[in-house]
Amino acid sequence: MANARHIKRLNEISLWNEWRAQAGRDIKVDLVNANLRKAILRFANLSNADLRQANLDWAKLDGANLRNSDLRGANLCNASLKSVDLRDADLRGANLKYAYIEDASLGGARYSDDTIWPINIIPRAVGARRIRADGTEDSEIPLAAGWKENRVFGTRDLVEVLARRRIVTEKPSSDTFEITFSEHLRPEQISAVLSVLADHYRKCGGVGFITDFDFEEVTTAALAYA
Repeated sequence: MANARHIKRLNEISLWNEWRAQAGRDIKVDLVNANLRKAILRFANLSNADLRQANLDWAKLDGANLRNSDLRGANLCNASLKSVDLRDADLRGANLKYAYIEDASLGGARYSDDTIWPINIIPRAVGARRIRADGTEDSEIPLAAGWKENRVFGTRDLVEVLARRRIVTEKPSSDTFEITFSEHLRPEQISAVLSVLADHYRKCGGVGFITDFDFEEVTTAALAYA
């Protein structure tokens, strides 16, 4: 269970951050199973905190430092995570459905197949690392590997990210183009990307294209990332 004194200190973020700065690494923040629903935690220093199974539904975490925090199984559904630092955080089994994530740093964050992401986030595109059920890391290189910063913007920016990494490729000399999506994407993520692409073509004078589609299993060669 969470340390009651730690939860009480969170009522005043400025004092909390001052306490964290003074304590340094001597204090292990224990917020396991803490009920922080609708908590106002903007700019809170929660780095290295143990937030396993914590309820952060509708919490305001804009600008918070969650670097290297343990969020396994945490509920971040509907949380506001603008400009949050989640680098190297453990998000395995976390629920981020409907979370508002913008201008966030996710490089090195770990996730699993049961991590639930909002539809505008493709974890590998922002430098997050997939951990298999046996605890080993996916050997595939994150799309954002080598970038100076791994930041999350909106879905429109996500399309630009995919284009830069050659996951979305066009044939310039043809009336048609090919789009290849990572096998890790969920149907709603693919649908969101296609919707943005359709809007883009309409704004460029085109007529858009149909975004309703069916899935079929295909065999593909391994993708090579530039």
